[in-house]
Amino acid sequence: MRRVLGLLTVIGLVGAILPATVAAAKPIRDAVSQSGIFCEFPTDAGFANVFVEVSDLGSFASLALWTPGSDPEFDLPNIITDQSTAAFDGERLTATLQLVFVEESENPDEPPIFTPAGTATVEAILTPSGENQDFSSEPFRDGNIWIRQGFFVQLLSVEGTLDIDLLEGPDATTALTGCGAGTTTQTLFATNPNAYVLDGDQLFMSCVWSTEIGDIELLALNDTFGTTFSQLVIAQAERVLVGLTGPDFSESAYGATYDLFDPVSGEANLGSATADASLAPSGDRINDHEWVGGIRFSVVGQHLTVDGTLSVTLDGATTVLSMDDATCEATDLRVKVIEKIAGS
Repeated sequence: MRRVLGLLTVIGLVGAILPATVAAAKPIRDAVSQSGIFCEFPTDAGFANVFVEVSDLGSFASLALWTPGSDPEFDLPNIITDQSTAAFDGERLTATLQLVFVEESENPDEPPIFTPAGTATVEAILTPSGENQDFSSEPFRDGNIWIRQGFFVQLLSVEGTLDIDLLEGPDATTALTGCGAGTTTQTLFATNPNAYVLDGDQLFMSCVWSTEIGDIELLALNDTFGTTFSQLVIAQAERVLVGLTGPDFSESAYGATYDLFDPVSGEANLGSATADASLAPSGDRINDHEWVGGIRFSVVGQHLTVDGTLSVTLDGATTVLSMDDATCEATDLRVKVIEKIAGS
């Protein structure tokens, strides 16, 4: 498993291939594969670091060389890659690299000087080693869109050579024995409806007080879209204090603790606050539906009554404020958003 994780780091993960805008069409099916090798070993020309990657999106090859007398652990490479090409036909991996010598400028403010150093080639046969390993995630839903992503890793054994041909210095031909290699493949299946529908539950609360310690506002949100957040702001004449937290927020209770800081000066631990309140249905229903452009919003639910306190401690003094229907507004809603896809 350690070898697999190391290979994933070397080869990298394929970027997300789901389009940002879902069109009305057949389900989306796509796949991206990339193969690569990574090696570090001593050669007659010096210590070499080799990386070659070929994917459906392009190719990349790199050789860094520490010539004799330099230390790979502490020094920068003396020779690096300027340009490269690489190809992989499913079995044979090849790469050609143009190398340049790196020389520091006498003036430290000027960039290094690069001069031609020679060429290098990679020739390797890559053979599957072991079973194709499946790291796919479970299918998930985004609104009314179902998405299934696959991620597969096939480890590969390497047989081949690295040839280094320097303009000055010893040449080297070194076997690629012991190199890490593999192919990663990411697949995608996504349904493609003619309208995007997102719905879920949302709890919201807003409270406002005008006090001797400043104007205070509390905002809190908890929804099935993945947001659980609360912000407490105390606006004073000379500064603004802020507290951010993830509250315990349900249809029947609210609880939160805030550590106050000054976002302008960056000072922290300037005070604290604690909110504790009971919530209950008020019987005051909410039923709102409207279109904005091509998006339909539907909000159904009710207002909640609030009964509790907010305790704020600043400069060693504690102020207790009532959380009630006069200072707070709370709602328990079912929210649905329908966005019609253009052209459907």
